Amino acid sequence: MLFLKKLEPYFSFTPGERRGVIVLLCIMGVSIFIRIIMPFLQRDKPATITVEELNFKINTTYQKKIVDNNDGNNFFSDINQPDDKIDPNTASAEKLISIGFSKFAAQNILKYRNKGGVFYSNSDLYKIYGVDSTSFEIISKSIRIKNQWKQTAKDENANSSNFQLIELNSADTSLLIKISGVGYVIGGRIIKYRSQLGGFVKKEQLKEIYGLEENTYSNIVKYCTIDTTLLIKLPLNSADEITIEKHPYITKYQAKAILKYRKLVGKFESFADLKQSNIFSDEELNKIIAYLILN
Repeated sequence: MLFLKKLEPYFSFTPGERRGVIVLLCIMGVSIFIRIIMPFLQRDKPATITVEELNFKINTTYQKKIVDNNDGNNFFSDINQPDDKIDPNTASAEKLISIGFSKFAAQNILKYRNKGGVFYSNSDLYKIYGVDSTSFEIISKSIRIKNQWKQTAKDENANSSNFQLIELNSADTSLLIKISGVGYVIGGRIIKYRSQLGGFVKKEQLKEIYGLEENTYSNIVKYCTIDTTLLIKLPLNSADEITIEKHPYITKYQAKAILKYRKLVGKFESFADLKQSNIFSDEELNKIIAYLILN
């Protein structure tokens, strides 16, 4: 009790002090209330727009959807063409890069067009240095060749009777790219695979080349011939293991088996010996025998 009496002077107020405390508490309460409701009072009212303003915005947005042609002039895109697709025959380098072409490939496309080149189908882009099958799969989804170019392709195909046939085992890249759908990439792969094989025996072997599309294969078959006298054959009895296993139709295991046979039995006197060795199945032997020579 004595302790409470000592604290009593600190908690006793005069009538005037009591009124002051009440007023202060009221001010604090009002401040807290205003702070709580203020965010609700400051919310934006829904914006209203007239029909005329809406039409103006639509027309302005449409007029901004333009594409750059090769000379840097602007023209409105085809209404029926999706905004996210471009025509490689008219698109600027910036547009080409924006859909996935490398800067190097985009510049080569412009050079190709400046020399009079035309893309009649998406696969024609394989003619361009810097375009490979991996990037093409992604980029092709953003490309649309306009009908005017497709019609030109039909007109040119009508005059294809004047096209000179190409011999597949001796042609270089400059000849191969004359065939529709064959660009520098595919042309290079044909020559590389031809070198690995030793030459082509039949046109169906082209289907073994990575990235060769069916329509391109059909064009090659139509415009190419094969001279089998140009084949470079593999000497079965003298070639070393590394040389033998480099052939696409011979596995590393089979190359080792050939050398082991030569060491234990001797040279292959005929292809009948090769068949009896069971190194190759009948199907495998039929594929490889045209590339082998006994010596």
